Amino acid sequence: MAAEVPDEVLETFAVVAPYDALPEKLAQRYAGHSDSLTLDLPEELPDGEVRELLQDIRAIGRTFQGYAATW
Repeated sequence: MAAEVPDEVLETFAVVAPYDALPEKLAQRYAGHSDSLTLDLPEELPDGEVRELLQDIRAIGRTFQGYAATW
């Protein structure tokens, strides 16, 4: 199936990048537009790399600050 989907089409629906470039590409596409993401990471990715990646992704600016506690 992967051979049937051109890269341009894939990149319409997903952010594709090496791990070190992923936070920047996510920020370019979603900063200020989305407050949540879903990552599909391989299980064999070392825990240290996952922690570093998540730390960098959490640093991306977002407009959502939480729900109002009062009405």
